[in-house]
Order: sequence, then C-alpha cells, then structure tokens
Amino acid sequence: MTAQAGPQPGDPGPARGDRRGPPGPHAAAHGGHEILARLLELTPLPPPGATVDQLLAAFEAIVAERAAVIATIALPIRVTDADRALLGELDHRQAAWQDALTTALRAVGDQRCGANQLRAYAATV
Repeated sequence: MTAQAGPQPGDPGPARGDRRGPPGPHAAAHGGHEILARLLELTPLPPPGATVDQLLAAFEAIVAERAAVIATIALPIRVTDADRALLGELDHRQAAWQDALTTALRAVGDQRCGANQLRAYAATV
C-alpha cells in the first residue's frame, strides 16, 4: 500500500475551524487591542496639501506596513467593546485615505483631460 498525498474522496477533511492550518512561525499571539493599536499607529491621516505622488507614496508605505502586521495575525482575534473606539478611529482614517485618493484620482483625470484638449487644439493650429 502506498501513501497518497492530499485528501481522498470521502475524507471529511479538517474541522471547520482548522481549515487555515496552524499559525506560521511569525503568527502573533496578540489580542484585538494590540493589533488595532498597531494598525492605528501605522495609519496616520493623509498629509494635507500633499501632491498626488506624495500621497501615493505615503499610502503605499502604509499598505506595506499594515500588510506585515496583518500577516502575523493568528485567528481568532478577540475584540472587546473597549476596542470599538480603536476600530472606529481606524475606520475613520481609512475613509479619510479613500477620500484623499479619490480626490487625487479626479485631479489626475482632470489633468489628462486638459492635456488631451491642448493636444487636440495644437493639432488644429
């Protein structure tokens, strides 16, 4: 008899809570408070008056740093009622970033539209 890799037909597989497998070597043993506090620390409000390039660079850095924290999370996470304020502030900052990025996207679109109009005008002169 040879050993076969992987699940076999009819095999019930892992229990529902075990589908993700055991946490990796870098999994955090933190509760929700520590994780939320770290994510909040890594998510400042968008810098006022930043150019589109500065805004994108800042957001890319935030996303990379937050991804590193998120990658260390071991489920399940415990979030208490006391942590709801941190979650609310994190949500507020994320919404501020989405607004700033939407404004930047519109600005780039307006610039492209203006450049296209100038090219079209230059072609007629």
